[in-house]
Amino acid sequence: MKRRDEARVSIAVLLSCLTLGAILPSIGLGQGTNREEILNRARRSYYNLRKEGLIAYECQLIPDWEVVLADEKKSDPSAYERGMKVLQQLQFRVSLGSDDAVKITHTEVAADNDAQAKSLQRIYGGMEQMINGIYASTSPFLLTSVFPPEGSQYNLEVIGGGYRLKYKEGTADIATTMGRDYGVTELKVSTPEFISSIQPQYAKTPKGLLISGYQADYAGRSGADQVQVRLGVQMSYQEVAGLQLFQRLNVIATIGSSTNRVEVQFRGCQVKKN
Repeated sequence: MKRRDEARVSIAVLLSCLTLGAILPSIGLGQGTNREEILNRARRSYYNLRKEGLIAYECQLIPDWEVVLADEKKSDPSAYERGMKVLQQLQFRVSLGSDDAVKITHTEVAADNDAQAKSLQRIYGGMEQMINGIYASTSPFLLTSVFPPEGSQYNLEVIGGGYRLKYKEGTADIATTMGRDYGVTELKVSTPEFISSIQPQYAKTPKGLLISGYQADYAGRSGADQVQVRLGVQMSYQEVAGLQLFQRLNVIATIGSSTNRVEVQFRGCQVKKN
């Protein structure tokens, strides 16, 4: 497999480290009965796997390598065929524990040479970082809560179409905007090093708002980190043992003028419930 083919995989999946879970801070004590009632309603407005009885689950991960190597298939069919023969041997699994810990495992493929062995290690690491990043981003919506705990300190404003939470964590200024349905529409973080924003999307279900995707924008402020990145993640769900679990993830990452795409399916999921 050519190194440029595998580099496309690594770049796309590593960019998924720009995640919501990485910038959600803890928040201090606060006041205001009316504000607390608003946030209590907000906390109850989301579909939550733990409330539905989930203890743990495990699934097979199946990347769509044809999507990753779509350009190579057009420009260099022979390189595409060689790459696919190696990539299709890879098998990945993901498990979510009762402590919200995510674990990604994979099979080992024998490499033909040192260069290919290093490329495979980059793919293993890139897949792990991508999946961990997406779980970190979505866990506050699916497993815990995207809102601060009761009795926390924050400023809550009523705006035209909903509410805005503002608070500071260290050197970071954070603003969270949500609609009247309590769905977070944007989370902005500003620090001396970077500016980022994340816009989640939802599907409305009888059991609450179910996150269906998010878009993240990141811009470094100075020097080598002065790079602009846009990450888009869309997800579909499957019902397993009465629970909504991931079925497919579509990831599009753009850095500068370069765009990469990854698709992953979840199959054969096994669930442990209360």
